[in-house]
Amino acid sequence: MVSGKSRVTLRDVAAAAKVSPTTVSMVLNGKARDNHISEITCKRIMKIVRELDYVPNLHARAISRGRTDLIGVVMRDDIGHSFWAEILSGFGQVIARTGRHFILSFFNRESGSERKAFAFLKQKGVDAYLWTPSDDSDFESIRTLVNGKPLLLLAGNREGFDSVSVDEQAGGVLAADHFVKKGFKKAAAIGLDSLMQTRIGAFYREFSKHGECRIFPSVPEFMKSVREYPAVFCFSDNIALQLYQSCRQAGIRIPEDLSVIGYDNQTFTSLMTPPLTTVNQPKYSFGETAGEVLIGMLDNNKPACELLLPDLVIRESCFLMEPTLTY
Repeated sequence: MVSGKSRVTLRDVAAAAKVSPTTVSMVLNGKARDNHISEITCKRIMKIVRELDYVPNLHARAISRGRTDLIGVVMRDDIGHSFWAEILSGFGQVIARTGRHFILSFFNRESGSERKAFAFLKQKGVDAYLWTPSDDSDFESIRTLVNGKPLLLLAGNREGFDSVSVDEQAGGVLAADHFVKKGFKKAAAIGLDSLMQTRIGAFYREFSKHGECRIFPSVPEFMKSVREYPAVFCFSDNIALQLYQSCRQAGIRIPEDLSVIGYDNQTFTSLMTPPLTTVNQPKYSFGETAGEVLIGMLDNNKPACELLLPDLVIRESCFLMEPTLTY
């Protein structure tokens, strides 16, 4: 052991191995073969690294290599459910295979919170950013802040930005088509989209081709008119769960009195009573794709705009035909 020091340095390893610090650095950075360093020397150096319990100085290493192998992930602080956890799991698995790691930084709706999240990651010297923007995000300000480093939007499309997302319009159409096939002539949707451009708007436009449709901003607002609409599409599974609870309190049966479709296919939906029919976002592969795209941006300067397709998971919350309420 090297005594009298709180931290073993690269020079300590080099001295113990009787080689130069440059040779040690090449071995640790996987460049031994390119620089014709013998296998015997490599083994001797790695043996000493283990014996001395040497931990590389990441800051110095980042400076010498021009990168930290860290990716900053900026997300809203309302991600406390399985949807985002599965995405981050897929993302983490992909980038880990390249020797990279990610740092997660949250923001909320307070003024300046999003910029602070980015500024924190910028101080850490991350090589790239993965970002789930909100409707009121200041896109151009964030673009300036990241200063040319790769920036990938997750679950959000914006002209001029690289992005990976799931086709929400296709998801809304899937839900509408399912109700139409079941014979429904009236349906509602719960939840508001930005300018009705994504899942709720797509549902409304598609179902309106075949029958009457109305959009409600919340479950309580819908419950005031629940007897008028035998089928409802919910912006998310969380909203569907709220609806189940309200229907139970009001004595409305699902699916006998009201057919319901959710969105996201969170893990709890198969455990609901009855199990929820829902539009499935391929969450794990969503994260994997984001990781692959971001690596391509880092290693090959390759821009991308990936759009994944959802599918419908059919369970027991949709009745076979338009029911008649009997209460």
